Amino acid sequence: MRVEARDGVSLTIERNADGSAEVSLNGRQPFELRPQLATLLDLLVAPAGGESGGQPAWHTKEELAAALSKRTGGTVEPHTIAKLIHRLRDTLVRVGENFRLLLTDRRLGAWRLAVRR
Repeated sequence: MRVEARDGVSLTIERNADGSAEVSLNGRQPFELRPQLATLLDLLVAPAGGESGGQPAWHTKEELAAALSKRTGGTVEPHTIAKLIHRLRDTLVRVGENFRLLLTDRRLGAWRLAVRR
């Protein structure tokens, strides 16, 4: 699990018509994410000012809130990002995936998903 978090995984996201997504990590059994979490996952793997060690850059809660608000057409406050990250991590645990792939930098107050580019 820690090796995957360090080295990253391959990621496949197939969006459904309702906004949800089927997600597969390293070609394993796909699992479904609700629309808001699927969009958050898209944002976590998107480039933001560069990559670090071949993985996506870190994204702050302010950046994620602004991007999520723009993508969903609603208002997402920065303080709700931590709750959404927690839901995404819980979903990874529930489906038997490696929750350590969701990396946190507490110093920066930022997150990223450990995926290979």
